[in-house]
Amino acid sequence: MLCACGGSQTTVENAPPPGPAAMPTSPDERHAAMAELAGELFTAMAEADADRLLVPIDELTPILEPDAIQRIEALRMAIHARVELDPARHGVFGETELWGLCALGARNEPASGPIGLSAEGWIIERAMIVGKRADGRRLGAWFEGTFVYAGGRLRAIDLRRVEDPRWEHSDLELVTCDMQVGMGDPLDVGMVTD
Repeated sequence: MLCACGGSQTTVENAPPPGPAAMPTSPDERHAAMAELAGELFTAMAEADADRLLVPIDELTPILEPDAIQRIEALRMAIHARVELDPARHGVFGETELWGLCALGARNEPASGPIGLSAEGWIIERAMIVGKRADGRRLGAWFEGTFVYAGGRLRAIDLRRVEDPRWEHSDLELVTCDMQVGMGDPLDVGMVTD
């Protein structure tokens, strides 16, 4: 609620765009970011729309250094065809309900490092989204790219590859996640493990 008190008003519209932030120390904040990412990845698969995940180039300025923005822009143009999702293959997630997310390469990345973050930030390099049908069959697929925590959300600055979904994906049994949300039976998105 804003009050017209004769002084200037500050609104969210005037707030600067968010830059990267380190991994929250609060388990609830980590959970919220991971659960939101799980929902975004699941929706992208079900709707076969990977572009919805990418931070627009014009919003990368507070997140990345100028040289890194140029690299990301070139990368997106060079591999765009490889990150398009096929409704017939990827859209099969629409037959499932969100079951969980497994993240690899989860860490705090320093400012001005290889990625070119403008400040220290929490990143994730790989994320497996998992859906489950009513009959218990699980469907999994990896997203490979760079997800950066900014503005309280994990968002993709680049996507290099999205795997075709596989029923009963072998990594469901083989991979030890750096972080996860859900991945239990029944779905427990109230728990994030680091």
